[in-house]
Amino acid sequence: MGESDEDLVLKAQQGDRQAWNALCQRHAPRLAAYLGGRLRRPAIIDKLVADVVSGAWKHLIDLQRPGDFPAWFRRVGGNLTLQWCRKHPEEPLGEAFPFERCGGDEALHQRMDRLDIALAQLSDAQRMALEQHFRGGMDVTALSEALHLDAPAVQALLDDALVALDRLLGPVGP
Repeated sequence: MGESDEDLVLKAQQGDRQAWNALCQRHAPRLAAYLGGRLRRPAIIDKLVADVVSGAWKHLIDLQRPGDFPAWFRRVGGNLTLQWCRKHPEEPLGEAFPFERCGGDEALHQRMDRLDIALAQLSDAQRMALEQHFRGGMDVTALSEALHLDAPAVQALLDDALVALDRLLGPVGP
């Protein structure tokens, strides 16, 4: 895993851009998964994450407790996303899965679109848990901290979400 978040934050607060890069490499996918659990617009999420990375760098010095970085980073992202939603109330929160993200593979696009439609039907908690676990790469311990649940509750949430997703997807054809 390398250096702790706290050590990296302290270095980044002193201007170490490599430490900031390491933090962003670790937490940007988690942030994208967190934001994508609510706003299912990949291009908008990409832009918001980029804005958070640049904006958070400017305000990192204000973070008083370096160990709070993951929650602080999510909060910055959540606030920026909320601002985006308020500025664009006419914009839908979801869209069809983008074909260009499938490398021109129509069969993959159909599978991804089907998965995206199924994910949209899950509860917010289920979708957030799956997004952060699979896309964000968060293990049960990290999810427990992020979701403010104990490990057995997180595991139960993931299990329930996977069962619900399996039911929504139904049998997969050839």
